[in-house]
Amino acid sequence: MKLFGILVALFALSCAQYEHEVANDSELRAAFINTTEWFDPEVQWRIYVTASFVVDTQISFTNLDEKRIMLHGAQTITSNIQALPLFQFGGLDLELTIKELSLIDSYGQGLINFISGELRIESGTFTGITTNSKTLIKATNSDVTIGDGLNLLTIENIQFGPLSCAVLLAGCKSATINKVGFYNLRTQTQLGDEKYLTPALTIFASNETIISITDSEFDGNSFNGQSAGSGALFIEFGDIKPKDSSVSLDIVSSRFYNNTGSVVGAIALRNRGLSEIKLERLLFRGNKYVGVGTVTNPKKSSCLFTFEDLKVQLGDDPFATCYATQQVDLLKSNLDETFGNQLPFFASLESSYYSAHLIPPAIKVYVQTEVPPEVIEPEEGQDEQVKEEADGSIDRPFSNFPQALSALSEYGGDMILKGDTYDLIDSVEISLYRGLNIGPETGKPSIYNVIRWVNQQSYSFHVISSAQVSVSSFRFIQGNIDGSLNTRSSQLFLVDRGSLSLKDVDFTTNLLSGIRSSGFINVNTGYLYADSCTFADGYFATDDTAVRIASPRLVDIKNSNFTDNQFGANSSAALTVTAI
Repeated sequence: MKLFGILVALFALSCAQYEHEVANDSELRAAFINTTEWFDPEVQWRIYVTASFVVDTQISFTNLDEKRIMLHGAQTITSNIQALPLFQFGGLDLELTIKELSLIDSYGQGLINFISGELRIESGTFTGITTNSKTLIKATNSDVTIGDGLNLLTIENIQFGPLSCAVLLAGCKSATINKVGFYNLRTQTQLGDEKYLTPALTIFASNETIISITDSEFDGNSFNGQSAGSGALFIEFGDIKPKDSSVSLDIVSSRFYNNTGSVVGAIALRNRGLSEIKLERLLFRGNKYVGVGTVTNPKKSSCLFTFEDLKVQLGDDPFATCYATQQVDLLKSNLDETFGNQLPFFASLESSYYSAHLIPPAIKVYVQTEVPPEVIEPEEGQDEQVKEEADGSIDRPFSNFPQALSALSEYGGDMILKGDTYDLIDSVEISLYRGLNIGPETGKPSIYNVIRWVNQQSYSFHVISSAQVSVSSFRFIQGNIDGSLNTRSSQLFLVDRGSLSLKDVDFTTNLLSGIRSSGFINVNTGYLYADSCTFADGYFATDDTAVRIASPRLVDIKNSNFTDNQFGANSSAALTVTAI
C-alpha cells in the first residue's frame, strides 16, 4: 500500500501544471530558469505575466528540451534591446505557446527568434518600428502555428530593412498560418546591393515542410527591392524533383488586396520541390507589379508567379474557386482595373503557362418587387395551374434580395433588378469573400428602404468578411414612395472589413415630415469607392451623417455631390472620417 501511495503521488505530480506569476524582467527570467531545472516532460509550465514591463537585455533560453511552456497574460512587454531580438527560445521537443501578450520592439531588432521545437502563437499583438526594422518573428527547424483560427491576429505598418520581414520561417517541418492579417508591410527602397525579403511572410521550405495558410489577409504590402520579389507571400522550395518531395502547399479562404512587388504583387513560388498546390476560395484585388509586363509573353504577374514550371503541381484548373472582382474599382477604365488586378494574373518564368485574368463566375439572377403569380389557363378537363415558383431567371425573378443572394454561388455573381421601383423590406448580408454586382436591367430604378431602424447596427445591406459589392445606376431613398413612413429607417449600407463600389448612385430621403433618417453609408475598416454619386436632402438622426467612415483602408470619392443635408447633434452633415 505504501508503494502504491508513492506511485499515485508521483503520477499526480507528473500530470501537474505549474504557474508562475511574473511582473518584471527578473521574475520572467527566473520562471524560465525554474523550467530548466525540472526534468519531467509531462509538466506544463504556465508563465502568467501580471504587469507590463520593459526588457533591456535579451531573454535567451535554448536548452528547454522536452518542456511544455505557455507564456501568457494580457500585458505588454517592451523591448529596449539595441542589438538582439527580445526573445530567443529553443530546445529538443520544446512546446512553447504564446498568447494574449502585446510585444513591442522599440529599436527594430525583432521580437522572437525560435530555433527548434514547436512554437504556437495563438493571440496577441506584435509591433515594431516604422522604419528599418529587423524580422519580428523568426523560426528555424521547427513546427510553427501562428493564429488560433478564431480571432484575427494582425501585424501592420512596419518598414523592414535588408533580409527582414514580419514572419520568416526557414527549414520548418510545418508552417501553419491561421487567421492572420498582414497589413501595410513594406521593404525599404533598395539603394545598394543588399538583399531584401518579401515583407509580410517569407518561407524557405525543407523537403518535408507542410504549409497551410487559412482565412488570412494580405493587404497593402509592398516589396521595393531590385531583385525578384513579391509583396505578400514568398515561398522557396527545395531544388529537387517533385517525386522526391513530400512538401504540400494549401492556401485557403484568404484575401490578397493591393500588394505590390517587383515581379508579382501577391504570391511568388521558387523551385519545383513540392508535390501539390491547393488554392481554394482566394480573393484577389488591386495587386500589381512594378514596371511593364506583357500578356503575350509574360515574365511578371499580379497575383501568382512561379519561377519554375509548376503546371503539374497546380493542376488543370488551379483557380477554379478563386475570385477577382470585375470592375472592382469603378473609377478606372483600363483593363487592369476592369479585371481587378494588373494583367496578367498568373505567369511562370520557365514555361508559357499563364492566365491573363480570372474568368468571373457566369452566375446571374433577377429580382423584381413581388407580383401575383401568373395563372396558366387550363386545358379542357384539367385543373387550374399556377406558374412555377421563382427561380431567379429573367422570366421568373425572385421577389427579394435575400432569395437572390442564396441562389448565387459562394463566390457571388450578378444581381439584376427588373422594373422601375423596389421596396427594401428584408436586410441582406454579403459575407465570406463574396463578390456581388448589383445593377438594373434598364434605366435607373428607385429603391425604397422601409426597413425599420432598431440600433446603430441596423442595415439594409451589410458588407462584411472581405466581401465586395459593386452597385451602379440606382436611386436609393430612405422612406417609402409616398413619403408617409412615420419612423426612422435603417442604414442603407453598413460595411465592416468589406468593400463597396458605387457608380451613378443617388441617395436621398422621403420620410414623413419631421422624421429623422439614418445615414446612407457607414464604413468600418473597409473600402469605399464612389463615382458620380449624389447624397442629398438627408435629415439625419443624432450621431448620423450621409457618409460615416472609421479606420478606412481606402476611400476614393470623386465627381460626387453632397447637398442640402441636415446633421444630427454630434456629426457632420455630409461626411465624417475618423481613426485614419
